[in-house]
Amino acid sequence: MNKSEFLAALKQKLCGLPEEEIESSVEYYSEMIDDRIGEGMSEEEAVAAVGSVDEATSCILKEVPLAKLVRDRVMPKRKLSGWEIALIITGSPIWLTLLLAFLVVILAVYLVLWAFIVTMYALDLTLGICLPVGIMGLFEMIGRGYAASGMFVFGAGLFCSGLAILLTMLTVKLTKGLLLASRNAVLQAKKCLLGKENQ
Repeated sequence: MNKSEFLAALKQKLCGLPEEEIESSVEYYSEMIDDRIGEGMSEEEAVAAVGSVDEATSCILKEVPLAKLVRDRVMPKRKLSGWEIALIITGSPIWLTLLLAFLVVILAVYLVLWAFIVTMYALDLTLGICLPVGIMGLFEMIGRGYAASGMFVFGAGLFCSGLAILLTMLTVKLTKGLLLASRNAVLQAKKCLLGKENQ
Protein backbone atom coordinates (compact mmCIF):
# COMPACT_ATOMS: atom_id res chain seq x y z
CA MET A 1 0.00 0.00 0.00
CA ASN A 2 1.41 3.39 -0.92
CA LYS A 3 0.99 6.66 0.95
CA SER A 4 -1.96 8.02 -1.04
CA GLU A 5 -3.88 4.72 -0.72
CA PHE A 6 -3.22 4.62 3.03
CA LEU A 7 -4.34 8.21 3.56
CA ALA A 8 -7.45 7.73 1.38
CA ALA A 9 -8.42 4.59 3.34
CA LEU A 10 -7.79 6.41 6.63
CA LYS A 11 -9.92 9.34 5.53
CA GLN A 12 -12.71 6.92 4.58
CA LYS A 13 -12.55 5.17 7.98
CA LEU A 14 -12.76 8.52 9.78
CA CYS A 15 -15.61 9.91 7.66
CA GLY A 16 -17.92 10.31 10.68
CA LEU A 17 -15.54 12.55 12.60
CA PRO A 18 -15.58 16.35 12.39
CA GLU A 19 -13.78 17.60 9.28
CA GLU A 20 -11.00 19.37 11.20
CA GLU A 21 -10.30 16.17 13.15
CA ILE A 22 -10.04 14.17 9.93
CA GLU A 23 -7.71 16.70 8.31
CA SER A 24 -5.39 16.93 11.32
CA SER A 25 -5.23 13.12 11.61
CA VAL A 26 -4.52 12.63 7.91
CA GLU A 27 -1.87 15.36 8.05
CA TYR A 28 -0.28 13.73 11.10
CA TYR A 29 -0.02 10.33 9.41
CA SER A 30 1.19 11.93 6.19
CA GLU A 31 4.03 13.61 8.08
CA MET A 32 4.80 10.37 9.89
CA ILE A 33 5.13 8.52 6.57
CA ASP A 34 7.22 11.37 5.11
CA ASP A 35 9.57 11.22 8.12
CA ARG A 36 10.14 7.51 7.59
CA ILE A 37 10.75 8.05 3.88
CA GLY A 38 13.26 10.74 4.84
CA GLU A 39 15.05 8.16 7.02
CA GLY A 40 15.65 6.03 3.92
CA MET A 41 12.62 3.72 3.80
CA SER A 42 10.67 3.14 0.62
CA GLU A 43 7.12 4.47 0.50
CA GLU A 44 5.61 1.00 1.02
CA GLU A 45 7.99 0.26 3.93
CA ALA A 46 7.14 3.59 5.55
CA VAL A 47 3.41 2.88 5.28
CA ALA A 48 3.91 -0.62 6.71
CA ALA A 49 5.96 0.81 9.60
CA VAL A 50 3.11 3.19 10.50
CA GLY A 51 0.73 0.24 10.89
CA SER A 52 -2.58 -0.74 9.39
CA VAL A 53 -5.44 1.66 8.69
CA ASP A 54 -7.52 -0.06 11.39
CA GLU A 55 -4.75 0.44 13.97
CA ALA A 56 -4.45 4.11 13.01
CA THR A 57 -8.24 4.53 13.24
CA SER A 58 -8.31 2.96 16.71
CA CYS A 59 -5.49 5.24 17.90
CA ILE A 60 -7.28 8.31 16.59
CA LEU A 61 -10.61 7.29 18.12
CA LYS A 62 -8.98 6.77 21.52
CA GLU A 63 -7.95 10.43 21.47
CA VAL A 64 -11.34 11.86 20.44
CA PRO A 65 -13.57 12.54 23.47
CA LEU A 66 -16.80 10.54 23.36
CA ALA A 67 -18.85 13.62 24.30
CA LYS A 68 -17.50 15.55 21.30
CA LEU A 69 -18.23 12.66 18.98
CA VAL A 70 -21.79 12.29 20.30
CA ARG A 71 -22.39 16.02 19.98
CA ASP A 72 -21.10 16.11 16.40
CA ARG A 73 -22.94 12.96 15.28
CA VAL A 74 -26.24 13.33 17.14
CA MET A 75 -26.83 17.06 16.89
CA PRO A 76 -28.51 17.95 13.61
CA LYS A 77 -26.47 19.86 11.03
CA ARG A 78 -29.47 21.98 10.05
CA LYS A 79 -32.24 23.73 11.92
CA LEU A 80 -35.15 21.49 12.78
CA SER A 81 -38.52 22.35 11.34
CA GLY A 82 -41.57 22.92 13.53
CA TRP A 83 -43.10 19.50 12.89
CA GLU A 84 -39.77 17.76 13.72
CA ILE A 85 -39.54 19.63 17.03
CA ALA A 86 -43.17 18.77 17.79
CA LEU A 87 -42.52 15.12 16.99
CA ILE A 88 -39.45 15.03 19.25
CA ILE A 89 -41.34 16.67 22.12
CA THR A 90 -44.40 14.46 21.67
CA GLY A 91 -42.35 11.27 21.59
CA SER A 92 -40.05 12.30 24.43
CA PRO A 93 -42.02 10.51 27.18
CA ILE A 94 -41.30 7.25 25.37
CA TRP A 95 -37.83 7.65 23.87
CA LEU A 96 -36.40 9.67 26.76
CA THR A 97 -37.66 7.15 29.32
CA LEU A 98 -36.22 4.23 27.35
CA LEU A 99 -32.90 6.02 26.86
CA LEU A 100 -32.61 6.86 30.57
CA ALA A 101 -33.55 3.29 31.55
CA PHE A 102 -30.90 1.91 29.19
CA LEU A 103 -28.24 4.26 30.56
CA VAL A 104 -29.16 3.47 34.17
CA VAL A 105 -28.96 -0.29 33.51
CA ILE A 106 -25.53 0.09 31.88
CA LEU A 107 -24.31 2.24 34.77
CA ALA A 108 -25.72 -0.21 37.34
CA VAL A 109 -23.98 -3.18 35.72
CA TYR A 110 -20.72 -1.23 35.58
CA LEU A 111 -20.98 -0.22 39.25
CA VAL A 112 -21.83 -3.80 40.29
CA LEU A 113 -18.69 -5.04 38.52
CA TRP A 114 -16.56 -2.48 40.33
CA ALA A 115 -18.28 -3.30 43.64
CA PHE A 116 -17.34 -6.94 43.07
CA ILE A 117 -13.70 -5.92 42.50
CA VAL A 118 -13.68 -3.82 45.68
CA THR A 119 -15.19 -6.74 47.61
CA MET A 120 -12.45 -9.02 46.27
CA TYR A 121 -9.79 -6.59 47.51
CA ALA A 122 -11.49 -6.43 50.93
CA LEU A 123 -11.58 -10.24 51.14
CA ASP A 124 -7.95 -10.35 50.08
CA LEU A 125 -6.99 -7.92 52.84
CA THR A 126 -8.96 -9.94 55.38
CA LEU A 127 -7.24 -13.18 54.38
CA GLY A 128 -3.86 -11.42 54.45
CA ILE A 129 -4.39 -10.41 58.08
CA CYS A 130 -4.90 -14.06 59.07
CA LEU A 131 -1.14 -14.86 59.19
CA PRO A 132 -0.25 -12.25 61.84
CA VAL A 133 -3.35 -13.30 63.80
CA GLY A 134 -2.31 -16.96 63.45
CA ILE A 135 1.19 -16.18 64.76
CA MET A 136 -0.25 -14.32 67.75
CA GLY A 137 -2.70 -17.20 68.32
CA LEU A 138 0.19 -19.70 68.22
CA PHE A 139 2.06 -17.90 71.01
CA GLU A 140 -1.13 -17.37 73.01
CA MET A 141 -2.06 -21.06 72.83
CA ILE A 142 1.48 -22.22 73.64
CA GLY A 143 1.44 -19.88 76.66
CA ARG A 144 -1.73 -21.54 77.89
CA GLY A 145 -0.38 -25.01 77.29
CA TYR A 146 -2.35 -25.85 74.14
CA ALA A 147 0.49 -26.32 71.65
CA ALA A 148 -1.54 -28.49 69.25
CA SER A 149 -4.33 -25.92 69.08
CA GLY A 150 -1.73 -23.20 68.59
CA MET A 151 -0.22 -25.07 65.64
CA PHE A 152 -3.70 -25.46 64.14
CA VAL A 153 -4.38 -21.70 64.44
CA PHE A 154 -0.97 -20.94 62.92
CA GLY A 155 -1.60 -23.42 60.07
CA ALA A 156 -5.01 -21.88 59.38
CA GLY A 157 -3.41 -18.42 59.27
CA LEU A 158 -0.73 -19.70 56.90
CA PHE A 159 -3.37 -21.31 54.66
CA CYS A 160 -5.43 -18.10 54.56
CA SER A 161 -2.31 -16.10 53.65
CA GLY A 162 -1.67 -18.44 50.75
CA LEU A 163 -5.25 -17.92 49.61
CA ALA A 164 -4.67 -14.16 49.92
CA ILE A 165 -1.70 -14.36 47.54
CA LEU A 166 -3.72 -16.33 44.98
CA LEU A 167 -6.68 -13.99 45.38
CA THR A 168 -4.42 -10.97 44.87
CA MET A 169 -3.23 -12.32 41.53
CA LEU A 170 -6.82 -13.08 40.47
CA THR A 171 -8.12 -9.70 41.61
CA VAL A 172 -5.37 -7.80 39.80
CA LYS A 173 -6.17 -9.71 36.59
CA LEU A 174 -9.88 -8.98 37.02
CA THR A 175 -9.15 -5.29 37.58
CA LYS A 176 -6.97 -5.08 34.47
CA GLY A 177 -9.62 -6.97 32.50
CA LEU A 178 -12.39 -4.61 33.61
CA LEU A 179 -10.28 -1.56 32.76
CA LEU A 180 -9.49 -3.02 29.33
CA ALA A 181 -13.16 -3.90 28.75
CA SER A 182 -14.16 -0.37 29.73
CA ARG A 183 -11.69 1.14 27.28
CA ASN A 184 -12.81 -1.23 24.51
CA ALA A 185 -16.49 -0.46 25.20
CA VAL A 186 -15.85 3.26 24.79
CA LEU A 187 -13.88 2.58 21.59
CA GLN A 188 -16.72 0.42 20.23
CA ALA A 189 -19.24 3.14 21.09
CA LYS A 190 -17.13 5.63 19.13
CA LYS A 191 -16.95 3.23 16.19
CA CYS A 192 -20.73 2.79 16.29
CA LEU A 193 -21.17 6.54 16.21
CA LEU A 194 -18.95 6.74 13.13
CA GLY A 195 -21.10 4.22 11.32
CA LYS A 196 -21.00 0.57 10.35
CA GLU A 197 -18.83 1.16 7.31
CA ASN A 198 -15.94 2.12 9.58
CA GLN A 199 -15.94 -1.02 11.73
